[in-house]
Amino acid sequence: MGRRSSPSDPPRRLTASERAYLDTLFQECYRKLYGVAYRHLHELCADAVEDAVQETFLRACAGFQSMVQYDSAEAWLVRVCHHVAVDEARFLMRTRKLLDNLPEQAGRGGASGLQELLPADFPEEYADLLIRYYRDRNTTVEIARDLGLAPAAVRKRLSRARQRLKEYLEP
Repeated sequence: MGRRSSPSDPPRRLTASERAYLDTLFQECYRKLYGVAYRHLHELCADAVEDAVQETFLRACAGFQSMVQYDSAEAWLVRVCHHVAVDEARFLMRTRKLLDNLPEQAGRGGASGLQELLPADFPEEYADLLIRYYRDRNTTVEIARDLGLAPAAVRKRLSRARQRLKEYLEP
């Protein structure tokens, strides 16, 4: 496949004909993509299904040149939608697993409410890891690269951070 654009790369503006082509694809493929995302996400979060379809079309806009190199743009969209939905399902399962293991009085703030769960005296290095992983959705590889650690070390530290959080929140 092609090089992924980084956040620092300026987005390329689509031409009118490219926008029209994407609009046609959206009309023709929306139901199929919704079905792909639905299979992975409907039990976890109904709102995530529509978000996955929209993310797929955002990626189609950003990666238009990559998409048109495929024999079938529809197949490219289905593949991207599948990957977006699987990634989102994994994130939702990680978050659910963390929150389900916390005591009931800790609340259910979700990934965005993670900071509210953390006690004021919670170790900063653990808080940073939990926030990067659950709220910011960084992978262990991304965190390891940022911190100059091995991915296995990040996974071990995340495990310790979850255990420490559980201990802090238990009565």
